[in-house]
Amino acid sequence: MVVGAAVLCICSWFATASLLAVAAVVTGLCSFRECRICHRFATLIRTDQYGSICPTCQRMILEGRQQELLERRNG
Repeated sequence: MVVGAAVLCICSWFATASLLAVAAVVTGLCSFRECRICHRFATLIRTDQYGSICPTCQRMILEGRQQELLERRNG
């Protein structure tokens, strides 16, 4: 009887952990949005001038790498 209870406890712990992991994955995927510049999906940064853009495009703008940004947008 004790062994059966231990097995049930382990199974219930695994089921709970699995549900929490699935919920975390769904929440993480829902936070991805499309970048206004390169149209890739990422967690976006809100800027006053450009709206919602990805961190890579933000860095390229700050570094003045417009040519690479254009290639990223077209590619």
